[in-house]
Amino acid sequence: MKQFCKNLSLLLVIVVGTNIAQEGPLQELPTETWGGLLPDIQLVVAKQMIKGAVDYMRRSLGLVYTLQSHSERVDFIELNPDGKTFITGSQDKTVKMWDTQTGKWIRIFQDPAISENIAHNEDVRSAAFSPDGKTFVTGSNDKTVKMWKAHNGKLISTLHDPATHGNTAHDGIVIFVASSPDGKTIITGSDDNTVKIWNAHNGRLIRTLQDPAIPENTAHTKSVFFTGFSPDGKTFTTGSDDKMVKMWDAHNGQLIRIFQDPATPENTTHTDSVRSVALSPDSKTLITASFDKTVKMWDAHNGQLIRIFQDPAIPENTAHTNSIRSVAFSPDGKTITTSSFDGTVKMWDAQTGKWIRTLQDPAIRGNTTHDQGVTFLAVSFDGKTITTSSFDGTVKRWDAQTGKWIQTLTHDPYPSFVKFSPFSPDGKTIITGSQEKGTVKFWDLQIERKQEVFGWIKHNLRPDQAIIINNAYKTKLRGKKLYLKDDGLVTFNTMPEYVRSFLIEYLDISTLP
Repeated sequence: MKQFCKNLSLLLVIVVGTNIAQEGPLQELPTETWGGLLPDIQLVVAKQMIKGAVDYMRRSLGLVYTLQSHSERVDFIELNPDGKTFITGSQDKTVKMWDTQTGKWIRIFQDPAISENIAHNEDVRSAAFSPDGKTFVTGSNDKTVKMWKAHNGKLISTLHDPATHGNTAHDGIVIFVASSPDGKTIITGSDDNTVKIWNAHNGRLIRTLQDPAIPENTAHTKSVFFTGFSPDGKTFTTGSDDKMVKMWDAHNGQLIRIFQDPATPENTTHTDSVRSVALSPDSKTLITASFDKTVKMWDAHNGQLIRIFQDPAIPENTAHTNSIRSVAFSPDGKTITTSSFDGTVKMWDAQTGKWIRTLQDPAIRGNTTHDQGVTFLAVSFDGKTITTSSFDGTVKRWDAQTGKWIQTLTHDPYPSFVKFSPFSPDGKTIITGSQEKGTVKFWDLQIERKQEVFGWIKHNLRPDQAIIINNAYKTKLRGKKLYLKDDGLVTFNTMPEYVRSFLIEYLDISTLP
């Protein structure tokens, strides 16, 4: 009984009174203190000691950094092809570059002709890097397109079409800019209904695309949205608020074909705006998705309609019950994924067009994907995961093979962008941007790693190892780094390498001399 009371007293002293964080060498609890405890109580003390540290690591794992990148909404995130930097553009008229690894601000891009030292005079809507990552172009509501040097932020040129009223790139808002896969040309589109091809080296206008059936000699009769190059870069497609999808020759700008459904009243592609198009990896089929709630498959070579996708649960025989915002092929071309403002994300068989499944979050009533409209979807480069964002303020990850929910990440309201790092083929490194608060978040989503580390802590932790974790956590709370040496370093090295690397990363432990 005396021994039990002694053990209990020591337990209370250690759990309640321990605060042994040090900046510098590790200071362990006296050996006799631990020796005075029975083994089972030692384990209780150890786990209680690191409870705060474990809770902290569970909360912080995944989110690497948050950037209050702009004073107004973020309109785009564009990754440099080398993966080392990314740029953001905003309604605040600025363009900024950031370090992908650390999240640190690198530079702001400024047009010296603008007194406010901003990039454009109005909202910066889109950007595109050259394939080598050395330059990029930006498009804005101010009707201009500008070319910049990525490494020093210098403005190279402002693209001018002498036929415009203000000697700008377009007579309307520049909705998109795109760089050709060979880096030789730039494609721009606008709400002035035009699409233009520019020389990427000198910024000169090469041609304005024209549909001969349109009297005004424009590409479309309403606002134009770029929907992507073919894999070989020889063609590209455009969608529009005029309900049409068109394919163009990327070299000479000639209209190749229009995708027309004879069942529509005006012989258009859809009966409402088309802003999302996906070309199959083999370039044989084209998928179009529209605000009219339908998804259609076309023969990319002759423009013939192959099929219309239908969810059997919807009486109207449409794919969704609200506007469809995104469509994407899996890398192997076997499945198609669509997202909608109806809050759902659905997977379809690319061969038959049949509905496979609707991604369902078990935490949501009604078995939908999100509580509100889905703003974006992306399929990882290896095809194993799908990431979605929504007006409900969440970003979610899904198993692309089974459709099962993997993880929910909380963002500021209205996360509107999801970008995969090009050096993360498994989709575990992503960048998300928010339209409402101007924030950008970088996530490292190594779920298996987390489970492995916390499993080891639960089953294998020793008291002396717990002291190190506790010290590191307490030191981090003070904004300091814990430096290990001598016995502390020896104890730290008794942990498996995957645990050590995890603790170094999340608790700022240093093992350097």
